[in-house]
Amino acid sequence: MPKFVTRTISQGRTGDDEIRNLIAPDKRIGKLVPIDEITPNPGQPRRHFDPDSLATLTESIRQHGLINPITVDENGRILAGERRYRACVALGMREVPVIRMSGSLEVSLVENLQRQDLHPLEEARGYQTLADAGYTHEQIAARIGKDRSVVTHSLRLLDLPADIQAECVTSHNVTKDQLLQILGADTPEQQRQIWEDIKAGKSARALKQERSEAKRRGQITPRVFINRVRSFSADAGKIDVARLSDSEKRTLKTHVEHALARLTSLLGEL
Repeated sequence: MPKFVTRTISQGRTGDDEIRNLIAPDKRIGKLVPIDEITPNPGQPRRHFDPDSLATLTESIRQHGLINPITVDENGRILAGERRYRACVALGMREVPVIRMSGSLEVSLVENLQRQDLHPLEEARGYQTLADAGYTHEQIAARIGKDRSVVTHSLRLLDLPADIQAECVTSHNVTKDQLLQILGADTPEQQRQIWEDIKAGKSARALKQERSEAKRRGQITPRVFINRVRSFSADAGKIDVARLSDSEKRTLKTHVEHALARLTSLLGEL
C-alpha cells in the first residue's frame, strides 16, 4: 500500500512553479500524492478516451489548473477522475491532489455511471459489472438515481453484434436510442444497414418511423381482410372450371390448396 502524502496542498510543492501552479492554488482541495503512486482502475466502465476531448481537458488544466481532485481508494487506485489523471500525466505533473476514501469498484462505477458523457456501451458494461456482482436492475437503478427501465434497456445493448460494438465505441455522437433500433431488426443484414444509417447521421426518430412504416406495409387490417375473404368467396362461385385449360387448373389447384390450408389454420384460431 503506498504511503500517501499527508501535507495539505497549500503546504506542498511539486518541484517547479509552472507545474505547481497547475494545481489551481486558489481552489486546492484534498492532499498531494506523487502521481506514480496512483493507478488506473481496471474495472472502470470507460474503455475509450477520446483524444480530442482529453486534449481539451489537458489544455484546460494547463490554463486554469486542476480544480477537482482525483478520488482514490486506500491503495491509490482511481475511483473517480481517470481523465483528469491522464491529463496530469500528459502535463508532466509530479504530484496531484487527491481525496482518499474507503471505496470499492462500486464507488467508481456509480460515480462514472452518473456522468452525462459516458458512451452508451460503456454505460451498459458498467451496469453489467454491477449485475455480475449480484445487483438487480432495481438496485442498480436506485444506486445511480435512474429508472429501472433505463438500466434494462442499456443492458440490451450488449446483445448488439460484436463487430458493431467494436465500431460504435469510437463513435461519440451515437445515442442509446439509435443503437436500440438495431436490436429491433430481424436479420444481421438489416442490423448492419441500420448501423450504416446511424453512421450517416440518421436519428433514432427517423429510424423508428421507417420501421413503423415498413411494419404497416406488411400488415393488413381486420376489416380489409374480412372484405377480401368475402370477395374471394363470392368470386369462387362465379368461375367456370370447365373452361379452364389443364395448365390453369393445375395453377388454380395449387393456389386454392395453399389458401385453404391458411384459412383452415385461421379458422382454428377463431
